Amino acid sequence: MSDVERKLELEWSRLNEEERQIEALLTVLTGELLKLKEDEKAIRLGIMRDSDRAEQRELNASAHNHSQETAQSEQIPLPDVPFHQVSESLNLRGLAASSSSCLNGETSVTEVITKSERQ
Repeated sequence: MSDVERKLELEWSRLNEEERQIEALLTVLTGELLKLKEDEKAIRLGIMRDSDRAEQRELNASAHNHSQETAQSEQIPLPDVPFHQVSESLNLRGLAASSSSCLNGETSVTEVITKSERQ
């Protein structure tokens, strides 16, 4: 074998070794890329879940606030009760006059109290 053939054979061996190293590196990098893609999917799913939870909390808070607003808007304001300055007590007879607009002819609480005072 001549020197040129030996040099070519050595170069060929070196290139084969380099090719094996590159293939091994490519295998490692491909595996790392797959891991990164799986991590990306997991992160995206986590973000979507957190986003869904936050949206659900906002909806629940909105519904809760709306139900509180509805409950407050459905409250009937109480009539003003006159205060008797001399006896420092509530003037229930004055209240009976203001509550005479009870529905369906029902007797109001103040009318019952007024009637019981008369007895």
